[in-house]
Order: sequence, then C-alpha cells, then structure tokens
Amino acid sequence: EQGYVNGTNDKIVSTGLKRLKSLLCDIAFSLLVGLLLGDLLAGLLFELSYSIVRIYAGGYHASTERICIWLTYISTLLCIVLIFYLPLIPIAMNILLGISIVVLFVYSPVENANKPLNQREKEVYRKKCLFTTLLEALLYFVFLLARAPLYAKAVCFALAMVALGQIVDCLQHISKRQLKH
Repeated sequence: EQGYVNGTNDKIVSTGLKRLKSLLCDIAFSLLVGLLLGDLLAGLLFELSYSIVRIYAGGYHASTERICIWLTYISTLLCIVLIFYLPLIPIAMNILLGISIVVLFVYSPVENANKPLNQREKEVYRKKCLFTTLLEALLYFVFLLARAPLYAKAVCFALAMVALGQIVDCLQHISKRQLKH
C-alpha cells in the first residue's frame, strides 16, 4: 500500500519474507522440541548456532523445497534428541568439534547452484564463516567450563551438522562427476 514493493523488487521482498518465515518456523520447531525434552534453551541454542554458521558456510541443498523441509525437521529433531540422550564425554565432544572445525575451514563456503558466488563473495563468506565458527567454538568451551555440558553439546552438534552438510554436498558433487565419466 505504501509503494515500497513494486515490479522491480517484488521477487526480492517475497524471497526475503519466505526466508524469514522459514527461519521463524525452524526456531519455533527447535524451541518446541527443546521444551518437550526439558530445556528450551538447548533447542534454541542448537538452532541459532546451526543457522548462523550455515548462512556463511553453505552445505547440502535438497533437490526440492519439500525434501529440504523434511530433511531440516528430521535432522533438527534427531540432533536435539541426541543432545539430550546421547552421553558423550568431553574428550569425544572435543574431537567432534575439532573435526567439524577442520571441515568448515577446508570447505567453506559451499556454493549453491542457484546462487553462485563471485570471488569477493567467497572471501567475505569464508571470513564470516571462520569468525562465527571460532566464536561458537569459544562459546562451546565457555559452556564446558561453566559445567553446562548440555549447552556445549548443542553448540558442538550444530557445528557438526553444518560440517556434515558440507561433506554430503561434496560427496554429491563427486558422484555427479563420476556419473558424467
């Protein structure tokens, strides 16, 4: 009504609103799962830690929106359940975190076929990914020192999930190249 949306920017605004709705649904789902399992903050911490790094790191993209939604909710549910019920000693979490950080440092940013990045964008995304990854790793250690292993595990699993997405994307590209030959 105010004239801010017109033929030149309607698709950009529509895409932005769609992404915002998706993010809010993802956060709400994580909050609900966390609440049902006994700790709302653990669910929120997982989702925020995952989402922030995933923005800059990239990773696996499903072939359709429907598959993406299903994979998102199933993987989120699985991760949050594992955060609550999978007993891990700190050394195992440290190893998982270390592997995740190495994967993120090696592969970030992973491009999406729908939005290739130019060289400058790759550099910016990489720096932001590395910064947020290191910040979250620091947060992980703060939680461990504060004797809050549930929250440390939430951050650790979030980084591991992003790294896993990058590995799956890499394997998908390798298999596509092999099919071409």
